[in-house]
Amino acid sequence: MRSLYLVAGTTMAGVSSVFALLAEIHNEYGIAERNLGWIAGSAFIGALVTQLWLSRYADRGYGGLLMRAGVAASAIGLLWFGLADQLWQFVIARLVLGAGVGMIVPASRRYIIVNAGDDQGRQLGAFYGAYIAGFVFGPPLAGALTVAFNVKTPFIIFGALTAATYASVYRLVIPAAKNLLRDDKWVLRRLIRVREMVAALLVVVSFRYSI
Repeated sequence: MRSLYLVAGTTMAGVSSVFALLAEIHNEYGIAERNLGWIAGSAFIGALVTQLWLSRYADRGYGGLLMRAGVAASAIGLLWFGLADQLWQFVIARLVLGAGVGMIVPASRRYIIVNAGDDQGRQLGAFYGAYIAGFVFGPPLAGALTVAFNVKTPFIIFGALTAATYASVYRLVIPAAKNLLRDDKWVLRRLIRVREMVAALLVVVSFRYSI
């Protein structure tokens, strides 16, 4: 389980680090202020779309593949962001990073549910604790690294650290669920028709974009 906590904390530190550096990115690369929101929010768009689209495969025996692909995508997104110098590059890099997170989270939940037994609550709580800790500590760490070096450094370092966590999940196996219904193609459409689901999505979006 500790490998999942490490992946979650490191990746989310990279995701949140941009919030402390938007002004630096604006000054360094001349990105218009009206476009900074696209840079900040594109990761969450990527995560949302990927989770809605791919999370079902965590139950179908592809959880390990999702985890590995998610870590790889997150590392690529962070490293690309560190090397980017144009708006479209920043946005696409953040989309790739968000897509990686969108694969990591459902795969991690599936692994914990399958392997934690009666300890599921504590293990899920620890996973999301690491997730939030990374999100909280990412910006101050990024700010300190920028002061010590430059605005590219935090993303290069977080990208390298995320890539290093690949070794901890390389052999991760997440079995498929039993009695899985595979013919339900319209589950997402039904979900977005549920008012409670729409309300939950709006709460999450408002929280993310209010930061």
